[in-house]
Amino acid sequence: MDNFNQYDIVRIVRLNRPFALKECLPGKRTPKVGDKATIIEIYTNPTLGYELESTNQAGETEWLVSIRSSDLVMELIPKSTK
Repeated sequence: MDNFNQYDIVRIVRLNRPFALKECLPGKRTPKVGDKATIIEIYTNPTLGYELESTNQAGETEWLVSIRSSDLVMELIPKSTK
């Protein structure tokens, strides 16, 4: 997995396990391939993991989940330059 930083925006490329809605609360649904999310926190102990939040266009949380790096594959969405 690439090196990610806190507050990076990522896209879910592959889910390596199913997620239950109760893992994604507060939220309205579970993660799916293609979703964009913000890395809220990075965990390193006992293993590499992330807290990811995906929001809709109104800014409401669609899902929020703490995951191990092995739970999914994600790619960095480059910051746009203006």
